[in-house]
Amino acid sequence: MKMFKLFLFLLVSTTVFFACSKEDEGTPTDTVEGLWIGTYGFGNDSPDIFFSFNIKPGGVIEELNKSKGVKGSGTWQLVGDQFTASYQWGAPYFTAYSVSATFDKAHGKLSGYWGWDDNDSDGGKWEMEKEN
Repeated sequence: MKMFKLFLFLLVSTTVFFACSKEDEGTPTDTVEGLWIGTYGFGNDSPDIFFSFNIKPGGVIEELNKSKGVKGSGTWQLVGDQFTASYQWGAPYFTAYSVSATFDKAHGKLSGYWGWDDNDSDGGKWEMEKEN
């Protein structure tokens, strides 16, 4: 009988553990403003290169490096769930970029396309999750 109870306990514990260990689905968020961390890729490649934004109130956006230093800045807007932004890197490159994405408020995610200058899709794909 003790073996049966031990077996039942292990079975239930394992079931509960695996039922609770779902893939990270992000965290719900009320606003697009905040720190975002993710990746980008070129063309149709899967995003795998570090990418980060600090989306600030008043329509100001900053692209950040891994140590959270500002690489560039510009403006953003959100219409419904469609996020768009244009920004420019600082010296010495002064490269201009545009991005567009869908804002998934329920999961705290942005995913879309990026490009050079005013074209928001000729560069590749990107995705980010909001940091808490």
